[in-house]
Amino acid sequence: MKKIILPLLFALVSLISFAQTNPNRMVIYPKGGDPRGYLVESLDSVMFPTVEGRVAADLELLRTDMDVPAFYIKVTRTAPCVAFQVAYLPSVTANRLSDAGLINYVSTYEPTFYSQDFTDGELKGTDPIEPNTDYTIVTVGYDQYRTPCSVCKVQTTTPQIPLVGEPNVDMSAADVAPRTFTVHFTPNKDVKSFYVLAMEPDLFEQQYNMFGPMMGFKNHGDMVKQFGANLTEESDFTWEDMNPNTEYRVYVQPLDAADTYAPIQTLDVTTAKLGGSGEAKVTVTLGDFKIEDWPDGQGGIIKAPSQYITFTPNDQTAVYHIIVYDKATYEEHKEEIQASLLTEEGNYPFYEEHTDAYQVAASTSYYAVAVAQNADGKWGEFTEYAFTTPEAPEAAAVKMGQAVKRTVNAEAPVFTPGKGLKATAKKTPAFVLSE
Repeated sequence: MKKIILPLLFALVSLISFAQTNPNRMVIYPKGGDPRGYLVESLDSVMFPTVEGRVAADLELLRTDMDVPAFYIKVTRTAPCVAFQVAYLPSVTANRLSDAGLINYVSTYEPTFYSQDFTDGELKGTDPIEPNTDYTIVTVGYDQYRTPCSVCKVQTTTPQIPLVGEPNVDMSAADVAPRTFTVHFTPNKDVKSFYVLAMEPDLFEQQYNMFGPMMGFKNHGDMVKQFGANLTEESDFTWEDMNPNTEYRVYVQPLDAADTYAPIQTLDVTTAKLGGSGEAKVTVTLGDFKIEDWPDGQGGIIKAPSQYITFTPNDQTAVYHIIVYDKATYEEHKEEIQASLLTEEGNYPFYEEHTDAYQVAASTSYYAVAVAQNADGKWGEFTEYAFTTPEAPEAAAVKMGQAVKRTVNAEAPVFTPGKGLKATAKKTPAFVLSE
């Protein structure tokens, strides 16, 4: 064991940060964690001991009892492990955390240290264990210096508890169009209510993994309940503004008479194709030129010219992309701009006639550019509509060399959580482990 007394510590800090004449802080930068600083005057010494072997509390899940409810675990400490902490959390949250993050979580929410092994320990918490939910149980091993070391974890899915009756919702697609579809729902007598949500399957999982930890979702049913529509009787429900020729999954979360989640039911629906096999084409029509209010990017409002433009696809169009550039920039970078319009990345898909306002400069030449794809996935010819804006001496100028802005926001995606979501502080759970 090496021990460095205070004068040597000052010398060490001076070598690391020789530019400071009187260093009076020591800052430690852990991997995967936040730095922590100390006042040098408050330190007595710094030690660099060696602990041989793996410091861990090996974990084994024996069973789950939803009547208690509790997890029953076996915990065996390695020889250098003098104590451990233990906690459980939804796997959707645990999967987003590194080992350093899990150590921080456990130390924050569960301050209790256990210094003995458990052969059949009962782990309970004030945060209820939900049925049919993925959980991760975590132990953090500590050495004699109370240093958090190895993380051990076990993932499990809790069993479904008995339901009141057999809640079930029959469903069938009643009407499917390119941009809308309707599903008919028929709940049986054991369904108190049910929630319905439609999303692309991959997007559903992405959103669950992203927003689950932020919004406290423990399982998929929580997300369906939060963002789905609540129905209580036989109903037709229609989803609008969907993408053509796209597979969606309808998620149904039934609740029994005790408000317990029944297993989620699903129905896959593919929207109809839009367009035809002929050449897809977009017509551009110039609209009004006005001086209107625009945000200045700093919370204020400026007066600037606005050019309204209408894009009209023909009946062979399945989807189209649009952009408006000043003439000089477009002609200089035409190939790159057109190539970018043929990709999904960075281009909002349009399906019907669309009118938008663009912030432009007065007495300036522009191109409104569009390209459409037919139902067979074949792109048509580019539409290049050249125009010059009128004079407007009182208007503010806009920066050249960029695509001009639109006032109309792109249509909302299928799943749009509320704006300005904040992670809310949850009640600190207390975990109790007893033999």
